[in-house]
Amino acid sequence: MTNSILQSNAMLVSLNISCCGFVRKDNKVTDQVNRDHAATSNAGKYDKNLLDPKDTDGPQRQARAARATHERLTLPWGNGNQRLLPVANYEPYIQAMDQHKRAYYDSVSALTVRLPDLIERRREQLNGMFRESDYSFIGGIDDRYSFKRLVLPVPVGGNFIADLVDSEIESIKADIEDSNKALLNSAMQDSFSKLHKAVKHIADCLDGYTVERVRKAGGKWKNEPSRRLYDSMISNLSDLVEVLPALNLTNDVKLDGLIADIKASDILKHDVETFKQPDNAAVVKAVQLEANEIADKMAGFFGATNNEVN
Repeated sequence: MTNSILQSNAMLVSLNISCCGFVRKDNKVTDQVNRDHAATSNAGKYDKNLLDPKDTDGPQRQARAARATHERLTLPWGNGNQRLLPVANYEPYIQAMDQHKRAYYDSVSALTVRLPDLIERRREQLNGMFRESDYSFIGGIDDRYSFKRLVLPVPVGGNFIADLVDSEIESIKADIEDSNKALLNSAMQDSFSKLHKAVKHIADCLDGYTVERVRKAGGKWKNEPSRRLYDSMISNLSDLVEVLPALNLTNDVKLDGLIADIKASDILKHDVETFKQPDNAAVVKAVQLEANEIADKMAGFFGATNNEVN
């Protein structure tokens, strides 16, 4: 059953993004610092930023955004780099990754154009620590950036060629089936965990949350909350509710039911700004209670999903 689900509904995808590093060990400064402190030669080392990190972070930011989308639209699959991509998410995944790839290489190109000026600026900033030889790699810097994705079928043991007796082949197939079953169940548990974490976070943040209107110096009135709330508190849950149905490869009715409960509740019907208004204390209390009830309901679901594959 597991392999049938995987063959029909999913594939494996890996994402590998490499970025150039602009940090080098400065042996001369390291030796000087160790001598100045009468320390042994292995006491420490001095790593030098060849360029200001703020000036080189463009590709890294794009890489982080791509990895976040990669994880959002896929499920974990073992401990390696591969993740499980449902067929329902294939088109949105490819479109999103193509956009991320363009943005990534655009940022690499923008950085490459600026490199001569950045190096000259760093010459002044590093002063006596600047060395031309540290930048010898710049000529081939494009080779130090790469953005690659690979999509493969899930190995199910039905189409490999081996010079083995039938009993051995069946044993290998059974091992693959058992492994895929465990990985798929783990992937589904990850969906429950993410949803539970997001709902519980809202319940915890709103527990005891109050907003007091106080008069400040100069006669101005200001709303002072008992703690800071972030917009991501709601947007993260909203995003999960949107993407999890496509990730529900086993058609787990409990996961579908929880998503329906969240949609039917008031949790996603208000934004964080609503909670920050003193007159909306009743709204805060109602949302907190609903979030807490759903979180408590989910707490009993860990360990096995309703449609655990077998």
